[in-house]
Amino acid sequence: MENHLDARHVSMVLVDVERFGDPTRTDNDHLVVRDGVYSALSSAFADAQIPWTDCAVRDLGDGAMVLVPADVSKNRLVARLPGRLVYALRQHNLDCEPTSRARLRLALHAGEVYVDSHGFTGEALNYAFRLLDSPAAKDALRTADGDLLVIVSELLYQGVVRHDPAARPGDYRSVECQLKETTAVAWIRLPSDDDGAALTMAPAGTMLPASAPTAIVDHEPEDQLNQVLVADRRQHRRSALGLATLVDALLEIPTMISESGRRLLMDGLRPEVANAVPYHPQARLHVFSLVNTCLRYDYGIEELLDVVRDLQGDCPSVRALDATVAALLARSDRGDRARD
Repeated sequence: MENHLDARHVSMVLVDVERFGDPTRTDNDHLVVRDGVYSALSSAFADAQIPWTDCAVRDLGDGAMVLVPADVSKNRLVARLPGRLVYALRQHNLDCEPTSRARLRLALHAGEVYVDSHGFTGEALNYAFRLLDSPAAKDALRTADGDLLVIVSELLYQGVVRHDPAARPGDYRSVECQLKETTAVAWIRLPSDDDGAALTMAPAGTMLPASAPTAIVDHEPEDQLNQVLVADRRQHRRSALGLATLVDALLEIPTMISESGRRLLMDGLRPEVANAVPYHPQARLHVFSLVNTCLRYDYGIEELLDVVRDLQGDCPSVRALDATVAALLARSDRGDRARD
Protein backbone atom coordinates (compact mmCIF):
# COMPACT_ATOMS: atom_id res chain seq x y z
CA MET A 1 0.00 0.00 0.00
CA GLU A 2 1.46 3.38 -1.01
CA ASN A 3 2.09 5.95 1.72
CA HIS A 4 1.21 9.53 0.89
CA LEU A 5 3.64 11.90 2.56
CA ASP A 6 2.40 15.17 3.96
CA ALA A 7 5.35 17.43 4.68
CA ARG A 8 4.99 20.59 6.74
CA HIS A 9 7.50 23.41 6.79
CA VAL A 10 8.33 24.60 10.31
CA SER A 11 10.98 26.47 12.21
CA MET A 12 12.71 24.33 14.80
CA VAL A 13 13.68 25.51 18.28
CA LEU A 14 15.53 22.88 20.28
CA VAL A 15 16.97 23.36 23.76
CA ASP A 16 19.05 21.14 25.97
CA VAL A 17 20.06 21.73 29.60
CA GLU A 18 23.78 21.50 30.19
CA ARG A 19 24.74 18.78 32.70
CA PHE A 20 21.12 18.02 33.53
CA GLY A 21 22.14 14.60 34.83
CA ASP A 22 24.92 15.93 37.05
CA PRO A 23 25.04 13.66 40.14
CA THR A 24 24.94 16.71 42.43
CA ARG A 25 21.40 17.45 41.25
CA THR A 26 18.54 15.89 43.20
CA ASP A 27 15.16 14.97 41.75
CA ASN A 28 13.82 18.19 43.23
CA ASP A 29 16.56 20.10 41.41
CA HIS A 30 15.47 18.41 38.17
CA LEU A 31 11.87 19.55 38.73
CA VAL A 32 12.95 23.13 39.48
CA VAL A 33 15.19 23.19 36.41
CA ARG A 34 12.46 21.85 34.14
CA ASP A 35 9.89 24.31 35.47
CA GLY A 36 12.38 27.13 35.06
CA VAL A 37 13.23 26.17 31.49
CA TYR A 38 9.59 25.98 30.39
CA SER A 39 8.79 29.23 32.17
CA ALA A 40 11.76 30.93 30.49
CA LEU A 41 10.80 29.56 27.08
CA SER A 42 7.14 30.54 27.25
CA SER A 43 8.03 33.99 28.59
CA ALA A 44 10.71 34.53 25.94
CA PHE A 45 8.36 33.39 23.17
CA ALA A 46 5.69 35.80 24.36
CA ASP A 47 8.10 38.73 24.54
CA ALA A 48 9.43 37.85 21.07
CA GLN A 49 5.85 37.73 19.72
CA ILE A 50 6.08 34.06 18.82
CA PRO A 51 2.72 32.46 19.72
CA TRP A 52 3.58 29.66 22.15
CA THR A 53 0.12 28.12 22.03
CA ASP A 54 0.33 27.75 18.24
CA CYS A 55 3.58 25.77 18.45
CA ALA A 56 4.03 22.02 18.80
CA VAL A 57 5.93 21.48 22.04
CA ARG A 58 7.47 18.14 22.95
CA ASP A 59 9.29 17.44 26.20
CA LEU A 60 12.74 15.86 25.91
CA GLY A 61 13.36 15.23 29.59
CA ASP A 62 16.48 17.39 29.74
CA GLY A 63 15.21 19.88 27.17
CA ALA A 64 12.41 20.64 24.76
CA MET A 65 11.54 20.65 21.07
CA VAL A 66 9.35 23.49 19.81
CA LEU A 67 8.11 23.49 16.23
CA VAL A 68 7.02 26.97 15.15
CA PRO A 69 4.44 27.44 12.35
CA ALA A 70 5.80 28.56 9.00
CA ASP A 71 3.81 31.79 9.04
CA VAL A 72 5.83 33.11 12.01
CA SER A 73 8.74 35.21 10.78
CA LYS A 74 12.11 33.55 11.27
CA ASN A 75 13.54 36.97 12.07
CA ARG A 76 11.72 36.80 15.38
CA LEU A 77 13.55 33.58 16.19
CA VAL A 78 17.03 34.84 15.40
CA ALA A 79 16.72 38.52 16.37
CA ARG A 80 14.35 38.52 19.33
CA LEU A 81 14.30 35.10 20.98
CA PRO A 82 17.95 34.83 22.17
CA GLY A 83 17.89 38.11 24.10
CA ARG A 84 14.54 37.36 25.70
CA LEU A 85 15.69 33.87 26.66
CA VAL A 86 18.94 35.18 28.19
CA TYR A 87 16.90 37.56 30.32
CA ALA A 88 14.38 34.90 31.41
CA LEU A 89 17.13 32.41 32.29
CA ARG A 90 18.94 35.04 34.30
CA GLN A 91 15.80 35.69 36.35
CA HIS A 92 15.42 31.96 37.04
CA ASN A 93 19.06 31.45 37.97
CA LEU A 94 19.16 34.47 40.30
CA ASP A 95 16.40 32.91 42.40
CA CYS A 96 17.82 29.37 42.55
CA GLU A 97 20.41 27.35 44.38
CA PRO A 98 23.40 26.46 42.17
CA THR A 99 22.15 22.90 41.65
CA SER A 100 18.81 24.18 40.33
CA ARG A 101 20.21 26.63 37.79
CA ALA A 102 19.98 26.05 34.06
CA ARG A 103 22.37 26.76 31.19
CA LEU A 104 21.02 26.00 27.73
CA ARG A 105 22.12 25.17 24.23
CA LEU A 106 19.62 26.56 21.74
CA ALA A 107 19.56 25.16 18.18
CA LEU A 108 17.63 26.94 15.41
CA HIS A 109 16.85 25.44 12.01
CA ALA A 110 13.98 25.25 9.52
CA GLY A 111 12.73 22.61 7.13
CA GLU A 112 10.17 19.95 6.37
CA VAL A 113 8.79 17.58 9.00
CA TYR A 114 6.34 14.73 8.76
CA VAL A 115 3.66 13.84 11.26
CA ASP A 116 2.59 10.32 12.08
CA SER A 117 0.82 8.63 14.97
CA HIS A 118 4.03 8.69 17.00
CA GLY A 119 4.96 12.32 16.56
CA PHE A 120 7.30 14.19 14.21
CA THR A 121 10.16 13.02 12.03
CA GLY A 122 12.21 14.12 9.06
CA GLU A 123 15.76 14.63 7.89
CA ALA A 124 15.67 18.33 8.77
CA LEU A 125 14.66 17.52 12.35
CA ASN A 126 17.44 14.96 12.67
CA TYR A 127 19.86 17.58 11.39
CA ALA A 128 18.71 20.10 14.00
CA PHE A 129 19.26 17.59 16.79
CA ARG A 130 22.76 16.89 15.46
CA LEU A 131 23.55 20.60 15.77
CA LEU A 132 22.13 20.71 19.30
CA ASP A 133 24.24 17.74 20.44
CA SER A 134 27.40 18.58 18.52
CA PRO A 135 30.71 18.73 20.42
CA ALA A 136 31.27 22.22 19.01
CA ALA A 137 28.13 23.51 20.73
CA LYS A 138 28.82 21.68 23.99
CA ASP A 139 32.43 22.86 24.14
CA ALA A 140 31.48 26.46 23.44
CA LEU A 141 28.93 26.57 26.25
CA ARG A 142 31.17 24.74 28.70
CA THR A 143 33.85 27.44 28.41
CA ALA A 144 31.42 30.38 28.28
CA ASP A 145 30.49 32.75 31.09
CA GLY A 146 26.84 33.14 30.12
CA ASP A 147 23.82 30.87 30.41
CA LEU A 148 22.95 30.41 26.73
CA LEU A 149 24.63 29.29 23.53
CA VAL A 150 22.86 29.70 20.19
CA ILE A 151 23.72 27.46 17.24
CA VAL A 152 22.00 28.06 13.90
CA SER A 153 22.19 26.07 10.72
CA GLU A 154 24.03 27.31 7.67
CA LEU A 155 20.66 27.52 5.91
CA LEU A 156 19.20 29.82 8.55
CA TYR A 157 22.34 31.91 8.92
CA GLN A 158 22.74 32.57 5.20
CA GLY A 159 19.02 33.02 4.57
CA VAL A 160 18.03 35.12 7.58
CA VAL A 161 20.69 35.97 10.16
CA ARG A 162 23.27 37.67 7.97
CA HIS A 163 20.64 39.98 6.45
CA ASP A 164 19.24 41.18 9.80
CA PRO A 165 21.38 43.57 11.88
CA ALA A 166 19.12 42.91 14.88
CA ALA A 167 20.23 39.27 14.80
CA ARG A 168 23.85 40.38 15.39
CA PRO A 169 25.38 38.40 12.53
CA GLY A 170 28.83 39.79 13.35
CA ASP A 171 28.75 38.04 16.73
CA TYR A 172 28.50 34.60 15.13
CA ARG A 173 31.43 32.40 14.20
CA SER A 174 31.34 29.37 11.96
CA VAL A 175 32.09 25.92 13.35
CA GLU A 176 32.26 22.44 11.88
CA CYS A 177 29.81 20.05 13.48
CA GLN A 178 30.60 16.35 13.36
CA LEU A 179 28.25 13.93 15.06
CA LYS A 180 27.29 10.43 13.96
CA GLU A 181 26.76 10.56 10.18
CA THR A 182 26.44 14.35 10.05
CA THR A 183 29.23 16.73 9.07
CA ALA A 184 28.09 20.29 8.57
CA VAL A 185 28.98 23.94 8.94
CA ALA A 186 26.94 25.81 11.54
CA TRP A 187 27.14 29.17 13.27
CA ILE A 188 27.33 29.80 17.01
CA ARG A 189 26.87 32.85 19.19
CA LEU A 190 27.03 33.46 22.93
CA PRO A 191 24.34 36.02 23.79
CA SER A 192 25.51 38.16 26.69
CA ASP A 193 23.66 40.15 29.30
CA ASP A 194 23.75 43.03 26.80
CA ASP A 195 21.17 41.16 24.70
CA GLY A 196 18.68 41.34 27.55
CA ALA A 197 19.81 44.66 28.99
CA ALA A 198 17.01 46.62 27.33
CA LEU A 199 14.53 44.47 29.21
CA THR A 200 15.72 45.78 32.59
CA MET A 201 16.27 49.47 31.87
CA ALA A 202 12.78 50.81 32.56
CA PRO A 203 9.46 49.89 34.17
CA ALA A 204 8.00 46.80 32.60
CA GLY A 205 5.04 48.46 30.93
CA THR A 206 7.36 50.57 28.78
CA MET A 207 10.68 48.74 28.85
CA LEU A 208 10.35 46.36 25.93
CA PRO A 209 11.62 47.25 22.48
CA ALA A 210 9.02 48.35 19.96
CA SER A 211 8.76 44.84 18.60
CA ALA A 212 7.42 43.51 21.91
CA PRO A 213 3.79 43.84 23.06
CA THR A 214 2.93 46.84 25.19
CA ALA A 215 -0.28 48.47 26.29
CA ILE A 216 0.26 52.12 27.20
CA VAL A 217 -2.38 54.76 27.86
CA ASP A 218 -1.88 58.51 28.07
CA HIS A 219 -4.01 59.06 31.14
CA GLU A 220 -4.15 57.60 34.62
CA PRO A 221 -6.74 54.82 35.07
CA GLU A 222 -9.80 55.77 37.06
CA ASP A 223 -9.86 52.58 39.11
CA GLN A 224 -8.32 53.32 42.53
CA LEU A 225 -6.62 49.96 42.96
CA ASN A 226 -5.03 50.16 39.54
CA GLN A 227 -3.82 53.70 40.28
CA VAL A 228 -2.00 52.31 43.31
CA LEU A 229 -0.57 49.37 41.42
CA VAL A 230 0.59 51.41 38.42
CA ALA A 231 2.13 54.07 40.64
CA ASP A 232 3.95 51.48 42.74
CA ARG A 233 5.19 49.70 39.61
CA ARG A 234 6.60 52.93 38.24
CA GLN A 235 8.42 53.57 41.52
CA HIS A 236 9.87 50.04 41.54
CA ARG A 237 8.09 49.12 44.78
CA ARG A 238 6.39 45.89 43.78
CA SER A 239 7.28 44.31 47.11
CA ALA A 240 4.89 46.77 48.79
CA LEU A 241 1.91 45.66 46.77
CA GLY A 242 0.98 42.64 48.85
CA LEU A 243 1.31 40.52 45.73
CA ALA A 244 1.18 37.24 47.64
CA THR A 245 -1.97 38.38 49.45
CA LEU A 246 -3.67 39.17 46.15
CA VAL A 247 -2.60 35.81 44.71
CA ASP A 248 -3.98 34.00 47.78
CA ALA A 249 -7.29 35.80 47.41
CA LEU A 250 -7.52 34.90 43.72
CA LEU A 251 -6.81 31.25 44.50
CA GLU A 252 -9.96 31.22 46.63
CA ILE A 253 -11.97 31.93 43.46
CA PRO A 254 -13.28 28.59 42.10
CA THR A 255 -12.54 29.62 38.51
CA MET A 256 -8.85 30.02 39.34
CA ILE A 257 -8.35 26.53 40.76
CA SER A 258 -8.43 24.55 37.52
CA GLU A 259 -6.21 25.07 34.50
CA SER A 260 -9.27 25.17 32.25
CA GLY A 261 -10.77 27.90 34.42
CA ARG A 262 -7.63 29.99 34.27
CA ARG A 263 -7.48 29.61 30.50
CA LEU A 264 -11.10 30.72 30.27
CA LEU A 265 -10.23 33.76 32.34
CA MET A 266 -7.25 34.59 30.11
CA ASP A 267 -9.54 34.40 27.09
CA GLY A 268 -11.27 37.45 28.56
CA LEU A 269 -8.04 39.47 28.70
CA ARG A 270 -6.47 41.40 25.88
CA PRO A 271 -4.50 39.02 23.67
CA GLU A 272 -1.23 40.89 24.27
CA VAL A 273 -1.68 40.38 28.02
CA ALA A 274 -2.89 36.78 27.89
CA ASN A 275 -0.14 35.72 25.47
CA ALA A 276 2.53 37.18 27.73
CA VAL A 277 1.61 35.05 30.78
CA PRO A 278 4.22 32.31 31.36
CA TYR A 279 2.61 28.91 31.85
CA HIS A 280 3.15 26.95 35.08
CA PRO A 281 1.49 23.60 35.76
CA GLN A 282 1.24 24.50 39.46
CA ALA A 283 -1.84 26.64 40.09
CA ARG A 284 -0.22 29.09 42.52
CA LEU A 285 2.74 29.76 40.23
CA HIS A 286 0.42 30.21 37.26
CA VAL A 287 -1.74 32.73 39.14
CA PHE A 288 1.38 34.51 40.38
CA SER A 289 2.60 34.79 36.79
CA LEU A 290 -0.85 36.02 35.73
CA VAL A 291 -0.88 38.81 38.32
CA ASN A 292 2.75 39.70 37.72
CA THR A 293 2.13 39.95 33.97
CA CYS A 294 -0.95 42.13 34.46
CA LEU A 295 1.21 44.52 36.49
CA ARG A 296 3.22 45.16 33.33
CA TYR A 297 0.24 46.71 31.57
CA ASP A 298 -1.75 49.81 32.38
CA TYR A 299 -5.28 48.72 33.30
CA GLY A 300 -3.95 45.14 33.57
CA ILE A 301 -5.00 44.47 37.17
CA GLU A 302 -8.29 46.31 36.71
CA GLU A 303 -8.98 44.15 33.67
CA LEU A 304 -8.07 40.95 35.53
CA LEU A 305 -10.41 41.75 38.42
CA ASP A 306 -13.25 42.70 36.07
CA VAL A 307 -12.96 39.37 34.21
CA VAL A 308 -12.91 37.45 37.50
CA ARG A 309 -16.10 39.19 38.62
CA ASP A 310 -17.78 38.59 35.25
CA LEU A 311 -16.96 34.87 35.27
CA GLN A 312 -17.61 34.12 38.93
CA GLY A 313 -20.45 36.49 39.73
CA ASP A 314 -21.36 37.58 43.23
CA CYS A 315 -20.19 34.92 45.69
CA PRO A 316 -18.30 34.80 49.03
CA SER A 317 -14.89 34.36 47.41
CA VAL A 318 -15.41 37.38 45.14
CA ARG A 319 -16.54 39.46 48.11
CA ALA A 320 -13.42 38.30 49.97
CA LEU A 321 -11.33 39.37 46.98
CA ASP A 322 -12.96 42.80 47.09
CA ALA A 323 -12.13 43.00 50.80
CA THR A 324 -8.50 42.15 50.01
CA VAL A 325 -8.44 44.91 47.40
CA ALA A 326 -9.86 47.37 49.94
CA ALA A 327 -7.21 46.33 52.48
CA LEU A 328 -4.46 46.84 49.90
CA LEU A 329 -5.80 50.31 49.15
CA ALA A 330 -5.96 51.17 52.84
CA ARG A 331 -2.43 49.91 53.45
CA SER A 332 -1.12 51.86 50.48
CA ASP A 333 -2.84 55.03 51.72
CA ARG A 334 -1.27 54.59 55.16
CA GLY A 335 2.13 54.09 53.52
CA ASP A 336 1.69 57.24 51.44
CA ARG A 337 0.78 59.29 54.51
CA ALA A 338 3.76 57.90 56.41
CA ARG A 339 6.11 58.84 53.56
CA ASP A 340 4.60 62.34 53.44
